[in-house]
Amino acid sequence: MNLNQNPTLDQLIQILNTVGYNHKSYILYVNKTGDVHLSALRACTTAGVGYANGNSLQFVLDTFLIGKGYTGRQATQDLDWMKKVLSELNHHWACQTTGFA
Repeated sequence: MNLNQNPTLDQLIQILNTVGYNHKSYILYVNKTGDVHLSALRACTTAGVGYANGNSLQFVLDTFLIGKGYTGRQATQDLDWMKKVLSELNHHWACQTTGFA
């Protein structure tokens, strides 16, 4: 999913649906070219550190902690929440947010 290419709710759902909500914590971030990434949060690493080269990271939208229901099928069934996440991604991209959003 790329924020420069009119991202859709279905694309975001596909990203968040690829992982389970009770297996790991995840971090949602965007690189400078607009690509949206969801990566497992490593226990030994501070949120947002080491997930993208500092020169390519635009912003970190959120950290989804294990077992809270923010990823996986449970999250993607809450369309209001999914729309909010997509809106926040688009907003921060348009505002050229850097770092933690």
